[in-house]
Amino acid sequence: MAGLLTCSGGGYGDGDGGGYGGGYGDGDGDGDGSGYGSGYGDGDGDPIGEIAGFAAAVNAQWGVVKIGCQVHTVAGWRAEWRQAADDEGVDVADGDIEALLAKAEAAIMSASQ
Repeated sequence: MAGLLTCSGGGYGDGDGGGYGGGYGDGDGDGDGSGYGSGYGDGDGDPIGEIAGFAAAVNAQWGVVKIGCQVHTVAGWRAEWRQAADDEGVDVADGDIEALLAKAEAAIMSASQ
């Protein structure tokens, strides 16, 4: 959980795509285009608690959880939290992180209804 207490910054997203296709007469034509855009805003989200001294918040609109300055999906946190905690020498119990992520999931589910 690198730099969890001291980092700052903002973000933006950008995406574009295009496609082309054509045909004439008895022939055929096809077109293909794709685009992708993604970005997180600089909002902090709704507070859901604290873990190992780090504030935790959920941005239900985007389906992400912010702990300190790291922002990941619930699935991303479940997959990577041990490594992130080990990298920073932070002691976090399985039950504590699971309880926090359960709160985040509940907030995300509630917002989607």
